[in-house]
Amino acid sequence: MTVHRALATVLLLALAACAPRYHIVRGGVAATPAGALVVLPDAAWNRAPRSRDDLPVTQVWTRNGEALDRIVLIGGLRDGQAMVRQRSRASGRVPVFRADMAPQDIVAMIESQYRITAAASGFRTHGLFPDEFAGYLGFTVDYDFVLADAVPRKGRATGAVIGDRLYLLLFDAVAAHYFDAGLPSVERIAASAAVLE
Repeated sequence: MTVHRALATVLLLALAACAPRYHIVRGGVAATPAGALVVLPDAAWNRAPRSRDDLPVTQVWTRNGEALDRIVLIGGLRDGQAMVRQRSRASGRVPVFRADMAPQDIVAMIESQYRITAAASGFRTHGLFPDEFAGYLGFTVDYDFVLADAVPRKGRATGAVIGDRLYLLLFDAVAAHYFDAGLPSVERIAASAAVLE
């Protein structure tokens, strides 16, 4: 082995060690992805590495890469807490959750989170309706938005306030193919949701 080839091998191994590590979430096995939330995925997903803005009660899953599709599971957001970690001097701040929020207020908080943390534009909600989540009365809402890459995306949020905490499943994906392809699995995951007492 030449010196150049050995050096290239060492560099590749060093880069691999620094790469974010995704972990498999197996289908058919109950998962406690976030806080007290338990779901049963019907197929395998990839659990994304935790980012510095993720809360301990948050976990992100993807099938095809976060730029194409992702689920954000929030398992018990407390009263007075935002959906992401925020710096005290940040210019734009995501509104905090309040236990007495109506579904419309939670949807506005979700929209703010997309606009502030992901620079989403053209955010438009439609189809807000009462729905069951984890055995409690909650809500579901669909939405559309665009990120800096100008690719249209669709999303769905379903969740409920349970015992003064917010339990939420957000699914967003590229509108062309990925949203419709992933939605049936996401709906089954949402239907399987339970909260540990």
